Amino acid sequence: MDKTAIPSPSLSHTHRLADWLRPAPALSLSPLRTFGFSLSIGTGFAEAVCSSRKSFPIPPPRHPTLHSTPTHTTSFLLLLHPPHHLPLPHQETLCRRRCLCRPRSMSDRRRKGKEKAVQRQGKDRALKRATDPHPPEEVTAQLVFEPHRPFCAPLQQRPGDIPILHFNLGAPQFLDEYIRIITSTLTRARNIAPALLLNKPITPMGNPCNNPKPYSKEHWKNLGNSHYIIETRYTQVVNGKVVKYYDGLKVRILFCDYNGYQIAFSRYLNKKWSVWYYCSEHFPIPFFLRQGAIKLEGVGGDYTHRPRIGGWQTFHSIFMEFGHYPEKQSIDDLNEQFLASAVVLCEARRIVWIFQEVKERIRLDEAPRHLDCKLPGKERTVDVVWTEIGDWGSDCGVALEAARVGEYKATTEERGYAGRRRPVVKKFSDLIAADEDSGHLCLLMRDESIAVPKGGWLETKLINDGLDLGAKVADPGFPDDVDPKLTEGTDSDSDDDMPE
Repeated sequence: MDKTAIPSPSLSHTHRLADWLRPAPALSLSPLRTFGFSLSIGTGFAEAVCSSRKSFPIPPPRHPTLHSTPTHTTSFLLLLHPPHHLPLPHQETLCRRRCLCRPRSMSDRRRKGKEKAVQRQGKDRALKRATDPHPPEEVTAQLVFEPHRPFCAPLQQRPGDIPILHFNLGAPQFLDEYIRIITSTLTRARNIAPALLLNKPITPMGNPCNNPKPYSKEHWKNLGNSHYIIETRYTQVVNGKVVKYYDGLKVRILFCDYNGYQIAFSRYLNKKWSVWYYCSEHFPIPFFLRQGAIKLEGVGGDYTHRPRIGGWQTFHSIFMEFGHYPEKQSIDDLNEQFLASAVVLCEARRIVWIFQEVKERIRLDEAPRHLDCKLPGKERTVDVVWTEIGDWGSDCGVALEAARVGEYKATTEERGYAGRRRPVVKKFSDLIAADEDSGHLCLLMRDESIAVPKGGWLETKLINDGLDLGAKVADPGFPDDVDPKLTEGTDSDSDDDMPE
């Protein structure tokens, strides 16, 4: 038997070392070195030396090839963290693997795990795109909830808290006046949005303080919505004097910030505001406007009746119909104008091409007709128009989900709202784009499952701290709007006379 012991690295840093070695069988070390181990065979005892420089005995192995005689013993020297003075070849070999004696922290492990998961998802998506005949489109637009933005809807606890935007049907340039109204509502929507996607605002979460006291933490999603009002009037300047037509008639229309719905209206006639008339219990008017409010039966709905849309004449008909209710008792005429108002004041701020189409009809001063679109690149038939209007909420969810997962998958079927057919939206840029005249969506309805994940930090914050934080969210209002009282003279129609 060979009397030469296998050489081992320097062990001067250990507390204990066998001072003698007995002959040991030859053993190849290359497989063990590839795993970052250095093995020394001898007789006596075995020690493991760690980076902490503490040694402890290891029972001798029971592998039969390592026992040449009954009296023969084997010792293993397991170097898990080589000292700085080891020869360079040993350091290069041993440092290729992570040191087992220095385990990573839990946060480091989680971070590494998330990085690997993202890499796997990216590889899976790449493989799917390579094999899919209709591969998904990569979406680079980021959905970021910026910390400086309000986390919920503005605080509204009394009539004076609801901002009012003044709309003059007698403006000398009516098209410019209409553009100002829609642009102002979208500007305010951006100011109260918790996030933007390609510069398009997302509607805010409910404010728990927008409820009657005692506040409820459980219903902040449904009952904490904020609102705004568009006040319509007809005035003109004649020979340097302001002339108020129709005996100073005014109409206020109430809109919900959450979904953009038109939910109620009130009129001012004979120096007195009427009660509020609303059409739905599903999205009720604010609690401080409910006193004496009257529900309209047979008005509103989901466009089962399709209103006709024209130019200035449409806005005038809406104004006159709302302004002379309930004296004029035709529910059918009221429903026609209520839905027409929803198209020109609600859908036009939701969907890009509707805003463009209404502007074109105002420019051409068209008579009311069925809603379609013949603008170049935006062509739509009547059936497709109403299907896309009904699909607005689901389209918002598709856009938000695509931004969250990083890819957009176009549907291969032509299907839409209530089973009606619509063309396939092939590209994400056709659905939403940064340019205000491109894409399909102007406004995105919030999706709690994306914005406020179940059990997430934001939901916890809303439930636990929502009352304190919600009381501090101020409404930006319409800073560029001018109250006509300042330019047309004051009268007795103050906000205090508005029905509560």
